[in-house]
Amino acid sequence: MSVDVVVWDLRGNSRSHRIAQALTTGARTAGYRATIKSDGNYDRPRGDIAAFYGYQKNMPRIMADYIERGKKVVFLDLGYWHRRQNGRWLGYHKVAVNARHSNAYLMDQEYKAARFKQFKIPILPWKSNGNSIIVAGMSAKSAESYMLKPQQWERYAVAELRKYTKRPIIYRPKPSWVQAKPIEGSEFIVEIDTAIIAIGNMPNPLVPDTTPDLPLNRWGNIVADETGKTGKERVFAGGDIVTGAATVIQAMGAGRTAAQSIHNFIKSKKR
Repeated sequence: MSVDVVVWDLRGNSRSHRIAQALTTGARTAGYRATIKSDGNYDRPRGDIAAFYGYQKNMPRIMADYIERGKKVVFLDLGYWHRRQNGRWLGYHKVAVNARHSNAYLMDQEYKAARFKQFKIPILPWKSNGNSIIVAGMSAKSAESYMLKPQQWERYAVAELRKYTKRPIIYRPKPSWVQAKPIEGSEFIVEIDTAIIAIGNMPNPLVPDTTPDLPLNRWGNIVADETGKTGKERVFAGGDIVTGAATVIQAMGAGRTAAQSIHNFIKSKKR
């Protein structure tokens, strides 16, 4: 039985074009008939299987139409490529069938909440009487994938929450989405003595430039061992300044590790 694979190419996207060619070659090597079509010319599901990269423009509609007609969709996308470790970009390609994220069709393991234990970070229970409420937003690209306008869900969430509480609502958009705008109802005033602006995820040269004899690698990251100890006496480091851009969870874990190392160091000097 022959199978027709239609590889949909995201118009105007050079990476999508290269991947579409690779997918077509792979399908043909496997013995399938494969053709490339532009998503700009999409009118209806064609072939037996759809394959494409990225989730923009017409791609959400293409996936929904194929699934509605009982046809398979192979979806390929980039994983989290915004991490750097020892100067190298880390990330992965994710593949899913009839979904945006890898599922049981392709995965042979489950990721449980208990994984946070490896970083020794407790997950606290939900507080119904906290001082504030945090609304974690998505990027414009993510909103588009759910057929929403940028910040549409976040504005709705803030408006609904405001009906039931007067507590401060903190809107936190995805850090990499610089076009995010404040949402009405999430503004509040806090009295402070000092404001520390923490933005970006590249090594800040301030500490290395003002700390003589602090060993750095060729990308400007501080060199530290697994305990956070650097090559300079009494100096410990962790987080993005050591590994390059990584997740908040990893940075928090590194901070906890460094704090324990500092504690052990101080105790050893008191003996």
